[in-house]
Amino acid sequence: MNNRTPPYSAPQSTATATQSYARPAIATIILIVLLTIFISAGFWQLRRAAQSTAIDDLFASGADMALLHEPVSGAAANDYRYRRLQLEGVFLPGQQILLDNITLDGANGYEVLTPFISGDTTIMVNRGWIRANPDRQILPDISVSADMRTITGIINKFSVPGIKFDVKISDNMLWPQRMLYPDSATIANALGRSIAPYQLLLTANQPDGYERNWKAAAIDPNKNYGYAFQWFSFATLAIIFYVILMARWLKEHRAPTRNDAQG
Repeated sequence: MNNRTPPYSAPQSTATATQSYARPAIATIILIVLLTIFISAGFWQLRRAAQSTAIDDLFASGADMALLHEPVSGAAANDYRYRRLQLEGVFLPGQQILLDNITLDGANGYEVLTPFISGDTTIMVNRGWIRANPDRQILPDISVSADMRTITGIINKFSVPGIKFDVKISDNMLWPQRMLYPDSATIANALGRSIAPYQLLLTANQPDGYERNWKAAAIDPNKNYGYAFQWFSFATLAIIFYVILMARWLKEHRAPTRNDAQG
């Protein structure tokens, strides 16, 4: 009986095998991390889009509600946000504020806040956006008469920045004053009088205003949907690259068949 000894095949060392399987393990960990980041960012953008859409709907519904004719209290301001308010009173043209660093269609400018006295209440009226002069020393002409008038505006909060800025008030300040995202307390301190803790966005059909295309949401919801699509696309590409890499690895490390061994 002729016993044939099968061809000898030296097994891989433990270190070599460990190194061989480390690559797909690392690739899998990287994929999990990337998918977590990309998918989380995508759903975050979808939530932002839903929030922006809800705010836009609330803003639009305010125009369909009954017109208010009395200033609302600070406690009730949030409940009446985006409602139309019509008041009779006078502007204080000598103490106006220019909200600095406001861009429109790529141009730098200001939003003009003018105090409006109606009865015992002082409300800051946002009269819209005006282009800034390239020379920062030259301020725009924002004069307005102090005659008795009736105005209509939209109740809204003061703009709040992502980072809080300290606004220093000088005792001998000149008007109009440039400010960067002031809150109601800062404005009241500058004016030397108490004001309502909200602003009134002068509607587009009112005189003595500037460019006014008021929107509730700072970002168009369609942009959020676009960003979400990008993040989900990144996740899809990561999966595709992972599958390609794993297919190559399996092809390189597939177990030898009997025909391979006999050869």
